[in-house]
Amino acid sequence: MNNPNISIKQLCLSLNLTSLSQDYEQIMQQAEQRQVGYRELASMLLEYELEKREEKKLSKRLKEAGLPISHDLALYDFNYNNGIKPAQLNQLKELAWLDQNYNMVIMGPTGTYSGAYPPNFSYKKLA
Repeated sequence: MNNPNISIKQLCLSLNLTSLSQDYEQIMQQAEQRQVGYRELASMLLEYELEKREEKKLSKRLKEAGLPISHDLALYDFNYNNGIKPAQLNQLKELAWLDQNYNMVIMGPTGTYSGAYPPNFSYKKLA
């Protein structure tokens, strides 16, 4: 296994560590600069691969869900009198209603964010 002709990149690819195979040199440089030990280096490498895999999973779930471009509910303007209060919106964002199998109907005139709620709630659930 200690064959010098086999590169780290090839070993990573053999083990399906695709993100690590692309970026291991960067991580190794960071580790050398910080003078980390072997255990911390191993942890850094594995955490990096895991993080990238989670990002890919989320991206895939979002693509499969076919959600429209979402609005950021954090920027919601509560000065517009539409009947929803910040506490109510925050409660809805917790998604407890989904876990309890409740339905929700959101209605409002054009341009009042009523169409922005479902994609935002869906995004949060997928993430």
